[in-house]
Parts: sequence; structure tokens; C-alpha cells
Amino acid sequence: MMRALWAIGMGLCITTGCSDDGPRSAGPPAHDAGHDADANHDADANHDADAGSEQDAAPDQADGQVLPECPTFAAPVERGRLSAEELDEISGLAVSRSNPRVLWMHNDSGDSARIFAVRDDGTYLGTFALDGAQAIDWEELATGPGREPGTTGLYVADIGNNALELREAVVYRVTEPAIDPDVGYNAVLTDVERFPLTYPDGPSGETDPDRGHNAEALFVEPPSGDLILVTKASGGARVYRARAPLSPFGNALELVTVLRFGQPPLGDDALVTAGDLSPAGEVALRTESSAFLWRGDAAGVSRALEREACPIPLALEPQGETLAFLPDGSGYFTVSEGDASALYFYARQ
Repeated sequence: MMRALWAIGMGLCITTGCSDDGPRSAGPPAHDAGHDADANHDADANHDADAGSEQDAAPDQADGQVLPECPTFAAPVERGRLSAEELDEISGLAVSRSNPRVLWMHNDSGDSARIFAVRDDGTYLGTFALDGAQAIDWEELATGPGREPGTTGLYVADIGNNALELREAVVYRVTEPAIDPDVGYNAVLTDVERFPLTYPDGPSGETDPDRGHNAEALFVEPPSGDLILVTKASGGARVYRARAPLSPFGNALELVTVLRFGQPPLGDDALVTAGDLSPAGEVALRTESSAFLWRGDAAGVSRALEREACPIPLALEPQGETLAFLPDGSGYFTVSEGDASALYFYARQ
């Protein structure tokens, strides 16, 4: 069993091209979700295992206000193992908003269009196929507004594009089903919506307009229901927005900012593999070897990403591509790809 070493990096977020996304009216009931990546170079992940203390940053001055100190989270605690043979290459993770102690997961490319319900101790609860969906390269899973007001939607992001051949990404949304932990499930979900996402052309001479991007991180921003997609690229992680309400006929991705991972002091591991948004508006992004949190508020994701990044703990995982907050923000989970992978929890202190 791999011990729960945790890697910490810290540094500043240097951004360019930030869009103005201050608070805005949610409009009609929010129905929406996101994808990208420049040159997808394979970078060796350096796992800096720092078994020592968490570093707290001093309060920041930002947007004319003093930000709180960086939050602290406990070292990872193994909650259980994913023993079911179906759960062998987990690349998407979300915590249920409707079912206590339930997590949702999906495998990476090569599996069929299905998601799994798992208890927060790793116990397998069942499989749910998404009727009419395709699984080309599913990379992320998120929660957000459902089709009907007052419901929760599960957003499955088919946003992987390792060969950079696909110009379009796709996000599927389905209403989160109710789970009885004493029942085994092998069901089909039929209310599946499909939302195509299209990347913008790059600046003149910078990007082939026919080229897509590779991405593995996506989450839904309240209260608007906009999708936020973060690319996986060695030269810098591009953050895109698809505005709600999402359309089944196509959705334009707008560039929000570029996070200059790979430049000191953020470190060399620049390939973002997952992300999530806490109830407090904190943005968390991870690579295979490090994780960071940007403090947020009602000003929105773009403003949060202009601020200094806080290091947060991360277990030393063989191939970590997940991170998901609890609905109350009291901690987050991660799990790696691979057979019988450990499910880790990090409690907010």
C-alpha cells in the first residue's frame, strides 16, 4: 500500500487576458458546464513529498480588500480502497449533492458511457449508463444545476484530446438519481442532455484555428451555472468559460485567463489534471504532484484566479486526476487511476 505522503508547492498565479466576470444575474434557471490545452507535452511529474508542516500565507491585499489567510487542510487520510473491478481507471470524481456519503466517478477513455456510485469509504454501489452518450475521452465529473429547478445535475466532461485532433468538446448533463446504499444498481439514465463546446480561434499566428485543446478539469460556477474549463498544457493552463444557459446546438468557449504554471514559484509540473470550486468560491486545481487553491468570494472565478495561490496537501498518487470538495466545503477527496486505488480525504482545519 502506498503511504499517504503529501506534496506541497506554493507560489503566485500570474495571469493574462482576464475577462470581466463580476457578479451578474443568473437569468433563467441555470442549465450548464466546460474544455482545452495548448502543446500537450508529456512532462515528468516531480513528486515533492514534504511530510512536514503546511505553510500559511499572510493575508493578501486584493480588489481593495484584505483576503483571509490561506486555508489549511489536514494531511490525507485513506478512507478506503476501490475494490470493485469496474473502478480501474478513475479520472472523474464528484461528491453527491443529493445523497449523503455518496461519490460519483467515471473511468478514463476506453470505458463505455457510464458513471459509478461509490460510498465515501470506497464501497461500490452500482453502475449507471448514460443513454445516447458517447465516451471518447471522459476526463471530468462535476455537479451543478439540473434540467429542472431545484434538481442537481451531474456534468460529465468529454474534453480529453491528447492528439489535438478534435476542435469540439462535449459535456453531458443528467439529473442526479437518488441512491439507496442498501441496493445494488445496474441502471440506465435516460434524461441525458448533450452540450457541444467550441474553442475560439487563437490570436493571429498563435494557434491553428482548426486545432482543439486537451483538458481534464471542469466545474460549474454558481449562481450563473457557467461552465469553467481548464486546459492541460505545459506552456500554461488556459481557463475557458461557456455561459449559461447551455445550448444543445453549440456553445462558444471564451478565454478567461491563462495560468502560468511551469514558471517559478509554481513549479515545473504544469499539467492540470482536475479542479473544483468550493461553496466559498475557492478554486482548487491539481496536477499529478501538487495542488493549489485560490481564495474566492462573490466576485467570481476570474477575480479569484488573479490572486495569490495557496498550496494545499496532496497524497502521492500513481496517476492522480481527481479532486472534489464536499458540498459544505469542509474538505475534499482525491483518488488515483489504477486497480484498488486509495480514496483519500483532506479535512479543512
